Amino acid sequence: PSTDSWRDQEGYALAAGIGLGLVNLARGPSTKGLSDMDLEGKLCYFMNGGATFKYSNQMKTASDSFAAAGNVSAQVMEDNLINLNVTSPAAAYALGLMYLQTNDKTIASRFSNPESNFALDFVRPDFILLRVLFRSLIMWNEVKATSTWIEEQIPQFLRNAVSEDGSVQHSTNIDIDICEVDPHTIAQCHLYALTGASIALGVRYAGSSDRDAKKILLDNILKLLTFKSKSPDIAMVHASTCNRADKPTLEQCICVIALSLSLVMAGSGDLETFKLLRSLHMRDNTKSGRITYATSMSVSMAIGFLFLGGGQLSFGTSPKAIAAILVSLFPHFPTSTTDNRSHLQALRHLYVLGVENRCMEAVDVESWREVRCLLEIEVEEKGGAYKYECLTPTILPERSKIRSIMVKGKDGKYWRRPVKVSASDEEIEENSSDEVGSISIPPQRRRLYVKRKLGQRFTGRTFHGRSDIQEIVGKYTTDPHLLGFAHVCSEGDDDFSKTFSERLYECLAEDKPTSLTAYLAMYMTVDGFQLTRGVGRALNVQNMNVARTFCSKLSVLLDRKPSVEHGFIRACWSKVA
Repeated sequence: PSTDSWRDQEGYALAAGIGLGLVNLARGPSTKGLSDMDLEGKLCYFMNGGATFKYSNQMKTASDSFAAAGNVSAQVMEDNLINLNVTSPAAAYALGLMYLQTNDKTIASRFSNPESNFALDFVRPDFILLRVLFRSLIMWNEVKATSTWIEEQIPQFLRNAVSEDGSVQHSTNIDIDICEVDPHTIAQCHLYALTGASIALGVRYAGSSDRDAKKILLDNILKLLTFKSKSPDIAMVHASTCNRADKPTLEQCICVIALSLSLVMAGSGDLETFKLLRSLHMRDNTKSGRITYATSMSVSMAIGFLFLGGGQLSFGTSPKAIAAILVSLFPHFPTSTTDNRSHLQALRHLYVLGVENRCMEAVDVESWREVRCLLEIEVEEKGGAYKYECLTPTILPERSKIRSIMVKGKDGKYWRRPVKVSASDEEIEENSSDEVGSISIPPQRRRLYVKRKLGQRFTGRTFHGRSDIQEIVGKYTTDPHLLGFAHVCSEGDDDFSKTFSERLYECLAEDKPTSLTAYLAMYMTVDGFQLTRGVGRALNVQNMNVARTFCSKLSVLLDRKPSVEHGFIRACWSKVA
């Protein structure tokens, strides 16, 4: 492109860097056929810049040939130096993806951060975010979900210069170089380093629902929100008294960390995370004017990740999945729907390539209904193996990390049996277990078939009236609503308590506690029928007739038992007809 298209040259360069990184994804020094090209040296040159380098003459020759063809930009004056504003993010992505999860300390050291105030003059503050991010992802095994690890990713002189409230300290103890640096720049560099470490933590624990990582990212978001309430507007950043990061920079970093948090809790629908994201999306922006397109887009993506696939999907941490996430979450957001200057917005959709179906559901082999079953899952991490218990439906860990799954039989309602999860499609037939009762779950299969113990099934012979309904419910569930309702039924002596003790027992015996709501609605309709007049009375009759007809047709045509007992519906209908 020769004229106006050059305004998107950052996006062109980034797309080229992403393509180069994906071609050599996670191959590291073992890349065959490319050793003579010295890709690492060239990419470091494009990332860090410089005027005197062995590639300068080659690039000058290529630039002269490009200019001779009439493709010189009419808007950007190019010189013999590297334009780091264009090449640095692209080179960082290319080199980072090439050595992703390789734990190569030599390449990780190339993503070095400034170590003094003087060095801050030679790097753009937002480039520090990418350097911290890719250095952490290259040293994959060293990423820890601790506040100490987050602090270690921030250069020491920045940690000493910035106080707990986000302001830059003016102290004689802080190292002052020959060239004095703007306090606003120091605050920005500290902020971007913190954000880079946070997004690296989110990618490292993507889809794991790790509580430690969640707590750290939540605390970082709340801390930055506090910083923003004290920070100046963009018009005040050049004032001599400005020693904080500006509001737009803080808003960008808050959005990036919110996306990181949603990566960790992807598919879980975590309530605490959802409350925070909803508050970010519904903030009162009367002082700042309006919520920006970048904020709306990033927070909406975060909410979508939190409920990914309706709670059935989550993110993986394979190199391909991590690459897809990094491409879609480039930490420079557009200003409008047509802004593709720094990053092609269509690439934001590539996160779907990192999604995995990890939802496990349990089905009773007798009733063919989905049931809640207690599982014991053993997970093997590099730090050691551990076990935890969960109820189905649940999001499983990655297949490569699961050592075993066991249906809990002790103190449970279903027979104990081991479940073997195959690591890949090819291993499904090879991993047949010799243990009696074991079953194998293929990668794309989401259902686990279980059989209830006869001693755990509720029958009319074991129900002795309202006196033991509270004990039965206590063994079945810990839901406070059902326990409270059982307490009311056991304490009362009226017809309501007697009737709904039986109905509650029926709902528990058939694993349909949600049907209790329908029973209550019908009972309240009949109880208040005489007090209802006009349209409301006719509507109640019509609704009851629809329920009666539907349940009778369901039993006859589909040979299925309705969720509400037909005899109860007929009794209610006889009182309103």
